[in-house]
Amino acid sequence: MYQRLCATVDNGVVIAVVLTAIVLMTCSLGGCVGAARTECAKYVMVYLKTGPKGAEMTAAERREVFAGQMSNMHRLAATGELLIAGPFAKPTNPAWREILVMNVATTDAAAKLVATDPGVVAGVFATEFVAKRGAVLLREMPRLSRSATRWNVHRSVTGARRSGTCGRL
Repeated sequence: MYQRLCATVDNGVVIAVVLTAIVLMTCSLGGCVGAARTECAKYVMVYLKTGPKGAEMTAAERREVFAGQMSNMHRLAATGELLIAGPFAKPTNPAWREILVMNVATTDAAAKLVATDPGVVAGVFATEFVAKRGAVLLREMPRLSRSATRWNVHRSVTGARRSGTCGRL
């Protein structure tokens, strides 16, 4: 199964998925499994849910809001305050649209950052904040993502193939 997955998915994607799963499993268990408390960090998971005003917007307004949202997420990621962001593929709650993992210790701090999101400001999204403890390793996600992106750009330009074990960068 592992080799089949590696053959069909980019190395960087495999690493990102595995690390995210480890960290989120750790968070869902309420602490750091198998790690000393000093190896844990505080994060806030932000659920962006369908907001009250999304259906009222025109297509042009939605495009403008989502462009602003992407710009805002890039800014937060560049400062290290946003670690992971992405949509739900098949959410258990149909109102859930996206999840953000913020590199802050309190829900108040996360609320201040999320208040800069044009989608939240416009009412396209409503928010729910959940404070969690998890592995410090999660803070490496932006660096790993940049590394995977650099490799994918190199590979697309040169046609290079990486040899060796799956997942090694």
